[in-house]
Amino acid sequence: MSKSLIWLLSALSCHAVLASDLAIQLGVIAHPSENSALLRVENRTPILAETLSTLDSQLSAYWQINANLWHTNETHFALRTGLGAQYQFSEHWALELGWGAIALDNRYISSQHDMGSQLHFETTLGLRYQLDPRSAIKLNVYHWSNANLADVNPGCEVVFLGYQLRY
Repeated sequence: MSKSLIWLLSALSCHAVLASDLAIQLGVIAHPSENSALLRVENRTPILAETLSTLDSQLSAYWQINANLWHTNETHFALRTGLGAQYQFSEHWALELGWGAIALDNRYISSQHDMGSQLHFETTLGLRYQLDPRSAIKLNVYHWSNANLADVNPGCEVVFLGYQLRY
């Protein structure tokens, strides 16, 4: 467990210099139901701000990296990097979409669930509520799949509730 945590924190610290948003999320593997809690730490860096603002002032994009840690019959971790977009549709509410690649430490997310490979793709759909200019709460649903690049591709869905802080 301690090696996994050190590895996770080291990977995130490389990106922290660039990030402007940090999110801490707690979640569960919703399908298949694994009765395990996940911790996700996420850093985001805005990209294409000037270009997107000419299209729509409510649209923003970001590059992100995150680390995931969970425990079923043993401790697991995963790292993800990818792109995301956010559309602010009211003063407090925003819709989030994202896509990226995620590397699992093991092709089994539990003793019962073989994901087919360690490399997967993640799609994201989320809803964010802005509490104040520096903080927000968010609910995200993620789908992990190896896109049939392996013989086995059951995929899984993960649901997270989180707190996001701008710094």
